[in-house]
Amino acid sequence: MNKDLETYANWKCRGVELTTDELTLKAEYSYWTGREHVCLDGEVVSKKWNFMLRSTHRFMRNGENYKVTFKMKNIFTGKVEIAADRNDALLFSETAQNYSGKMALLIFIMAALFGYALGYLLAWF
Repeated sequence: MNKDLETYANWKCRGVELTTDELTLKAEYSYWTGREHVCLDGEVVSKKWNFMLRSTHRFMRNGENYKVTFKMKNIFTGKVEIAADRNDALLFSETAQNYSGKMALLIFIMAALFGYALGYLLAWF
């Protein structure tokens, strides 16, 4: 069985795509919106909104049980582990990070400044 595992990211989501001789499994999540979806052979088989630290997508295809798990490792840097199982056998497990610790600090500072400005404006009016 030939396996090709690709990790990718763009401005709106991060994901993992596994291509084998018999299937193509794609798992994507958005750190900003909480949107997750799983595609099997180009067809969306599971999708949900999730703001928890862990979520599981379970589905059945051609008599085989699949489970894709998204687990947030570090909420400040967006480090997440994506794992996929077929019939309780691990297909892949990949850990990816959205941004560095410096970017997380910048986002925290910007959020604090925005919160201060909003609170000041609400108290003023």
